Amino acid sequence: MDVFFKATEPPPDPDAWVFDAPSGTYRNPRLADRLREKARKLSVFFSLVRWIVAPPGARCQTVCRIDVETSQLVELHEGQRLPETEVKVTTVDVKLREYGTAVPFTSLNEDLDPKSPGPVQSALVGLLTRTYNAMIGGALKSTPLKYVPLVRLHSLTPLGVGPDWHLGTDLTKPRFKGLLARLPFFRDRRRPIIATRNLIAEDIELLADYLTTTYHTPLIEGVYLVMVAQARAFTHVRQDRARFIPLAAYAQYREPMLGEIGKVGQVRLIATNENVLPMVGKSGCLGEAVIFGEEAVAAVEALEPELRCAVPANYGRDKAVAWYAIMAAKLLYDTRAIHVTSAPVPPTLRERAAALGRRIKAAPRIAYATGMHKARYGLAILVAGGHSSIHSSIHGSNVHKGTFGYDEDDCSTCRRAG
Repeated sequence: MDVFFKATEPPPDPDAWVFDAPSGTYRNPRLADRLREKARKLSVFFSLVRWIVAPPGARCQTVCRIDVETSQLVELHEGQRLPETEVKVTTVDVKLREYGTAVPFTSLNEDLDPKSPGPVQSALVGLLTRTYNAMIGGALKSTPLKYVPLVRLHSLTPLGVGPDWHLGTDLTKPRFKGLLARLPFFRDRRRPIIATRNLIAEDIELLADYLTTTYHTPLIEGVYLVMVAQARAFTHVRQDRARFIPLAAYAQYREPMLGEIGKVGQVRLIATNENVLPMVGKSGCLGEAVIFGEEAVAAVEALEPELRCAVPANYGRDKAVAWYAIMAAKLLYDTRAIHVTSAPVPPTLRERAAALGRRIKAAPRIAYATGMHKARYGLAILVAGGHSSIHSSIHGSNVHKGTFGYDEDDCSTCRRAG
């Protein structure tokens, strides 16, 4: 009797790259899941926002905002009907965008082996982590509520700001005050509001009062607010031992968040070095920050980040792997986040003249007639027989006429520009 054995195929390797015919690329879902989860854990913003999964291929997602009027139970009497709480339902449209960046590699089996992580996989995790932080952080920074820390601000009248500006209450130290603006703070281009100091603990308490008391922002998990800031923004906050509570004092009672250094009142502080929150203000004195409450931002994913391998490319000579995703983040409520920042510092007269000098090099007829030298307070411009083209471009008017050689101290416009 003949016995026949049926040949069985070996099970597919779950870590292998699979060719996807519709997209024409190689994919590795298992490796993508591992790197994606690692990037999400390393993102300081990922766990603090509301995530929504959109249908595949969607380009716009409508997010519902449900606001329930908070009230207590009403004492009922015989024959009285149960009162109903008012519920407001509004919508916000989130326009989805494509994201993607490629990383070159040498060997598919060595550089992209899930069992042996290497520099290529670390670069992929870093790319996705920074993408999440930039996308969500940018949405938080789009809030119309801006706070600018100032030093010795006695009155707002000389600044010429409008009625939409609000000054915070006096802080403990009289010389430390801040400006809270409901509209873009640099609307008055003649006098931009530039930060002149770093954050202090009183600023954080003031902003927390604005969010909870003035704008009734709900707390995250009903307990706390979160402030994410440039690491150097908390330099003076840590020195305030009366208000700042370090993480070691309460880490055993509450699970710490990524980058958390401590708290001030009910605000948990998270330090980061991401480019989305740079150093701004006069001489880079202020580290940008965002303070927000629950569901301030909605993040939508129509296609979660996946790995796509460009193999073969150029007949095997070029090899690269890329993240590709369709997602977006948008601010849900204008009054649930405050952006601590500063107006851009305007360029000095020296910087503007130097920029114009680079342009003048391309024009021989002006370059031969114009020379520059240093003066006591900045830049002096020498013009042979006539008006200076550089001063004309800077001031927009013919203020220098006549002789050869003058200093900016002789120009009233230069003195006002400082």
